[in-house]
Amino acid sequence: MRFAALKKRNLSNKKDNPSIKMAENGLFQEIVDTVNHIETLEEDEPSEERIVTSSEALLGCDNMLAYIAQKNLNVDYSVINTLKNLRKKISQTSVELARQTTLEEYLTFDA
Repeated sequence: MRFAALKKRNLSNKKDNPSIKMAENGLFQEIVDTVNHIETLEEDEPSEERIVTSSEALLGCDNMLAYIAQKNLNVDYSVINTLKNLRKKISQTSVELARQTTLEEYLTFDA
């Protein structure tokens, strides 16, 4: 009972004390400003998609093939064949991108 009376008295003191009201309003405004600032930062930053490298993609294919083999998942051969073809395509693309270019590809020489 005594606790309730103290709590009631503290609440009434807060209502009467303008400095507490100003501090609470200031804190509330600071919280609102912080949240608004975070929201505007999130809107300004475009969501960038993570770029997956060829080596990561090849590793993923290898992991899938190893997992299927280790767990004896009874996967259709066509699925395994498709994964192997995908791995081959990624590897070929990686080699093509890494190929060194020569001047002849950009310039034409008239003789």
